[in-house]
Amino acid sequence: MNINIIIKEKRKELSLTQEQLANQLGVSTPAVSKWESGSSYPDITILPNLAKILKTDINTLLSFKSDLSDEEIEKIIKDLYDFSFAHSLDETLGRAYEIISEYPNCHKLILNIALTLDGLAIFKLGGLDNGESLLEETSYKIEKLYLRVIESSDINVKGIARQQLIFKEISRKNFDKAESLLKNIPDKIMIDKSDIKTRLEFSKGNLDEAKKAAQEKLYKLNSDVVSLLLLILDIELEQKNIETAEYISDAIVEFCHSLDLWEYTANLGKLQFYIKVKNEDGFIESLSTLINAYEEIFEINKSPLYSNISAAKSNEDKSRFNSLIDSYKTTLVKSLEYDDEFDFVKDNPKFKEIVDKAIKK
Repeated sequence: MNINIIIKEKRKELSLTQEQLANQLGVSTPAVSKWESGSSYPDITILPNLAKILKTDINTLLSFKSDLSDEEIEKIIKDLYDFSFAHSLDETLGRAYEIISEYPNCHKLILNIALTLDGLAIFKLGGLDNGESLLEETSYKIEKLYLRVIESSDINVKGIARQQLIFKEISRKNFDKAESLLKNIPDKIMIDKSDIKTRLEFSKGNLDEAKKAAQEKLYKLNSDVVSLLLLILDIELEQKNIETAEYISDAIVEFCHSLDLWEYTANLGKLQFYIKVKNEDGFIESLSTLINAYEEIFEINKSPLYSNISAAKSNEDKSRFNSLIDSYKTTLVKSLEYDDEFDFVKDNPKFKEIVDKAIKK
């Protein structure tokens, strides 16, 4: 990150105007304005005092320890996940803030930490009696990280952060705020490098690398298609277009099966459909399939379509995956026990049997 962005960001964090910062440094307001626009830079003799006023250090101002490789970010996120499985959510949040304090200007890292914390919050709090209020409280804490990231000079990182903020405002029914944020997202955030990488590796004769890049892109596109179909299904159900909704739920199953996606993913639409129409038999069949899918480790690279995508190899990786799946299942089972939307089936003996079996496991 450039020094101009750091100065602007730190100044805003302290609620200082450009004029106030200029007065404390003994320079003109236009000078500070030029620093923040990147058209000029502060004299090296000013840096110690500038860092002190902005409550930071020279290393941070000069962007030392700000840029991390994707591999380094991936390792940090992996370590944070590992930490979360042995600690509470509050302790995980504390650990996340410690990491951010070490790399305060690496917006890509902060974005990935925020996304990770959002996911962990759902796993750890979703099934609790007071989970909804705790989730909202935690959501506001994580939101501050996204707000920090939208100052990034990386248009893609900034766009993803805005997207997450929009989702939060939609969930709170703050539609005007969501619309305002949406207007600031470019129609096309960035060039998709995966296609270029595939063609480059293929042309260089690196066929395994080309295949891996193409398969990763295929898997992501397939997942995006399923997400979009589930959204369309939601819309059709809200409009009470039951016949169309059933067609879409069937299409999701067929799509997932034809492209070797996880059985859990394949049945999400059917479950959604049967809950809405309150079909006990259909719901129980889909629920049973869903929970059984949890019991089997989904190894994506067993499919010829995704043979070059890396799977969990070490016992440590497999243990982490199992812990993640257990968190998913625990949240689902608690939801089945307590959520009102399942009242239509709670007296069904088969439903009780499925839930009891899942709890025991």
